Amino acid sequence: SAEALSAKDSQIALLRVRLAESDDLVKVKNSQCEQLQNQCAQILQDHTDSSGVQSQAFDSVQLHVAQLEHELQQCTNENERLVDEKNSFEKRSNDERQQLLEQLKLAEKRLHDER
Repeated sequence: SAEALSAKDSQIALLRVRLAESDDLVKVKNSQCEQLQNQCAQILQDHTDSSGVQSQAFDSVQLHVAQLEHELQQCTNENERLVDEKNSFEKRSNDERQQLLEQLKLAEKRLHDER
């Protein structure tokens, strides 16, 4: 029915929005990781030129990088899950749409045959 198709289209649209939001979050996390990796490289260079304070800062930044990489992996996993969910949903919706069209054609044929 048109209502069922409309509901499916709405659900697909919602999944697309969630996927776009997840993609945006992954981009932000990638950018943060890149910035922190650049900071790590600079701190490592400073560390070779100076002493202990930079070592502590480097350790702190390294820890932060590890945390962000973990968050990035979680976001990537969630993004992949949403892509899989969207693809599965679209396939089911298309299958249902096809079944509804076939039922409609059959009903129209019966109606035509009865006349």
